Amino acid sequence: MERQLDARFTPERKGRALCIAAGNDGKQALHARLQFSSTRSALLKWTVAGNKGSVVSIFLDQANAHSLAWGFIGRSIPKSSFKANYNRISKRSDFTIQSPPGTYVMKVMGKTADVVTADAYIPAPHRFSGDNAKAGSQVATPGTSTQAITVGSYDFNDQLLLSGNRVGTLRPSTSKRGPMIVGALSGYSNPGPRRLDHLQKPDLTAPGQYHIAAAPLHRIPADSGIPRERSNRYRTFNGTSAATPYCAGVIALMLQKNPKLSVHEIKGILQASVSKDRFTGQTPNPQWGFGKLDLAAVQSALSRTPNGK
Repeated sequence: MERQLDARFTPERKGRALCIAAGNDGKQALHARLQFSSTRSALLKWTVAGNKGSVVSIFLDQANAHSLAWGFIGRSIPKSSFKANYNRISKRSDFTIQSPPGTYVMKVMGKTADVVTADAYIPAPHRFSGDNAKAGSQVATPGTSTQAITVGSYDFNDQLLLSGNRVGTLRPSTSKRGPMIVGALSGYSNPGPRRLDHLQKPDLTAPGQYHIAAAPLHRIPADSGIPRERSNRYRTFNGTSAATPYCAGVIALMLQKNPKLSVHEIKGILQASVSKDRFTGQTPNPQWGFGKLDLAAVQSALSRTPNGK
């Protein structure tokens, strides 16, 4: 999929761009990173909730899937539940574990002195725990496409006009307690970088929490407890899938000003225009990409866009 998209959005291709959401799993402990060798072990801890099993996927930074040894501390999973795979495109190995419900601790070691790095993933609502459970490299395909503008989310609005002209203050979707910190990274926004080559993903962040969007009238007065604006025709909307169309709209304005902009030029203008503040810290980084696409950044991007014919 990545190769197909990159072929359609080559750097020199004019008049088009591709925006893709980074994903909303940043707070769900779905990723773990391990480093191990023959003299250094690593522990992978996970819990499969409910009464159905799940799959743990482990991707190695090398081709040899047989360069490691493992054992379980406590409850174990039979070797027949492990399946190795070699990816001829990435030239890396990975393996999956069919995991029954329960909590597991797997000890992993290498067979040589070379340090092996592995990224492990598990689908929600299951989770990793322990020191090696770290948010990172969670932008999934197709957001990992090289030429895509992959968009994370930051919190920009915590107000909603309710019935009786009351102004409601919204809380972040990932926390039931505490106020939203306007300007901060949205808790759900998936961090990068790209797993294999550490390419910067996401490329930038845009306003994602909260927008006000059209609501389905047949579900008045409310759906799933999502707050509605006083007319009942609009509801809150958030996520990297809300931040992405904001970025796409900015690019549409850039292309309106100059329809001959190339993919490379669009990405370059955005990278040069995005804002950096106390929330973003030094950029680029795995959470914010090159920076924040706020109003100042939009104005800068449009001013940097040369007029086209």
